[in-house]
This record gives sequence, C-alpha cells and structure tokens, in this order.
Amino acid sequence: LFSYFFQDTAKLRNELEYIQAEKEKYVKQISVDISREAAEVAQCRKELNEFKNEYNKKLNRIASLEEEVAKYKKIGMESETIVSSCDMDMHEKIINHKVLSASKGDAVVCNDNDKLVNELKKQNQEIREANYKVVEISQQQEVIFKKHLEEVKENHEKALQQHYFDVFKTLCAIAPSNIKLPNLPGISDMDQFYKWLKDVENVVQESENVKQFNENENDDNKDKMNLAKVAELEANNRRYRAALVNLASHIDAIEQETISKEKVYFSEISRLRQEINEQLKKQLENERKRKLELISQASKLCEVINRPQKRGNEVADPCVRANYG
Repeated sequence: LFSYFFQDTAKLRNELEYIQAEKEKYVKQISVDISREAAEVAQCRKELNEFKNEYNKKLNRIASLEEEVAKYKKIGMESETIVSSCDMDMHEKIINHKVLSASKGDAVVCNDNDKLVNELKKQNQEIREANYKVVEISQQQEVIFKKHLEEVKENHEKALQQHYFDVFKTLCAIAPSNIKLPNLPGISDMDQFYKWLKDVENVVQESENVKQFNENENDDNKDKMNLAKVAELEANNRRYRAALVNLASHIDAIEQETISKEKVYFSEISRLRQEINEQLKKQLENERKRKLELISQASKLCEVINRPQKRGNEVADPCVRANYG
C-alpha cells in the first residue's frame, strides 16, 4: 500500500513538473509575441518620424518659395511706383528706346513666375502623395495589429484547452482505480473548469468517505491499521487538494497575465491610432490652408505682373498714332 501511494506521489510530482514546464513555455511564447509587437510598433514610429522629417523639408521648401514670391511682389510694386512717378515725356522715351529690353525683362519675370507656379504645384502634389503614404502605412499597421491580436487569442485558447486536458490526464493517472472521475466537458471559460474540479473533488471525497465507512466496519483487531490507513488517505487527499489548488492558482495567474497583456495591446493600438489620426487631421488642414494661401499669393502676383503691361500698352497707343498720323 505504501509503495502504491509513493508511486502516486511520484506521478503527481512528475505531472506538476510537466505542467510547470508547459506554463514556462507558454509564458516564453507570450514574451516573444510581445517583443515582436514592440518591434512592429518601433517600426511604425520610425516610419512616422521619417515622414515628419520629410514633411518638415517640404515646409522649409515652401517657406523659401514664399520668400521668392514676396521678392517678386516687392519688385512688381517698385516697378509700379517708378512708372507712376515718371512724367509723360520720360515714359515715351523709355517706351521708344527701351521697348525691346522691357519686353525681355517682362518675359523673364513671366517665365520665372510660371516656373514658380509649376514648382508650387509640384510641391503640392508631393505633399499629397506623402499624405496618401501615411494613410496607407496606418492601414497596414492596423491590419497587422488585428491579425496579431487574433493569433494571440487563438493561441491562448489552444493553450488553455491543452492545459485542461493535461490536468484531466494527471488526475486520471493519480486517482485510485476504483474511482471514476467525471468526464471532461467542452470547457469555454475558467468558471466551467473550476466547476468540473469541484465535481472531481466531490467524487473523490465521496469515494474516500465510502472507503472509510467500509473500513470502519472491520473487526476491532484492524482498528489501528484502519486508523493509520485513514490518516494516510486523508494526507493523500490533502495533497491532492493542494495540487488542485496549485494548478488552479497557476491557471489563474496565466489568465490574469494574458488579460493584462491584451489590455496593453489594446491601449497601444488605440493610442497609435489616435496619434496617427490627429497627425493626419493636422497635416491635411495645414495642407489645405497652405494651398489656399499659395493660390491667393499666385493670383495676387499675376495681377501685379499684368498691371504694368496693361498700363504700358494703354500709353503706347497714343504715341503710335502720333508717329503715323
């Protein structure tokens, strides 16, 4: 009898060591998944920083173009002031002697303005393409996060089901041959598993009570042996209960750890999604404002450039009529 219980104790110890090893393996896998998730988040941050740097370069380029626009605007205003301050004779001389040079200068200014407008359109297109790229990166990261979360949930469910089955095998191996344990049902949560463990405990306790009652019916010569056997059985029962409590605590710890990790994942995904959305909103708003400002400045610049040409044509008509009159 002692040999039988020692064997049961050894089996229980081996099964507990196996369960502990499986737990460590599962925790290690969770750590690997967390590291991989952290690497993906770091990659997303890196791409976002690269886009910020590129966007700052675009803003600096736009600022330099705005300075060029201001310079051309200033030149146009100075040209308009000079023309308005000159008298009619001087204006005629300028028209008669410098028509060719003025035409060339106007052509150069118009050509520069066309280049400036084309450059602004090109910069606007580049910013739009960069915005599309950010949206695409955000969508890709969201798909990756959803896929990884589904994998974590699926692996967690498989690990729990395997753990339930391992516990069932362990209890069947260590239970006495005359005790039939309840079958393991389809368990979907920890409450059902604890209920099944409670049923197992009740079956074992009932069997022990029946066994003790039958042993107490023996003759007086076996009372001492029976008492020793009962004490030993109670000790084994306490060990079984302690083992079950230990298993339950391990399962609870694994579940709590998994829940905390899932909360971290959800929090990080929500924060990144909110951060990207806010940056996209700000960026699109800044782009829209910048585009309106550039269009307004280009329109004003065209008006300033076309104004001296129109005025010069109006002044040149009387002179031509006087020469051919």
